[in-house]
Amino acid sequence: MVGIGDVMNDERKNAKRKLKEIPRLSTFNEILEQSTLTDLEKEIVRMHYLKKIPIEVIGDLKGYSKSAIMRMHKTILNKLSKIL
Repeated sequence: MVGIGDVMNDERKNAKRKLKEIPRLSTFNEILEQSTLTDLEKEIVRMHYLKKIPIEVIGDLKGYSKSAIMRMHKTILNKLSKIL
């Protein structure tokens, strides 16, 4: 039986895969501008997917714990899964 958690997890995985496949910076930025992400969330996405900065380093740079950034990343993927 497939639960709601399984569906949400699949949607996050799909959003993550699509983010990695975006070929141009302008397209990436257009998607972020169309989203409901906060400025911090957009910055986290750019740091992680464009600059390839690991989650724990982003946490250090932004003054958050690794687990806090991981929770934000999960929320980001949920939001982006609706428009990707």
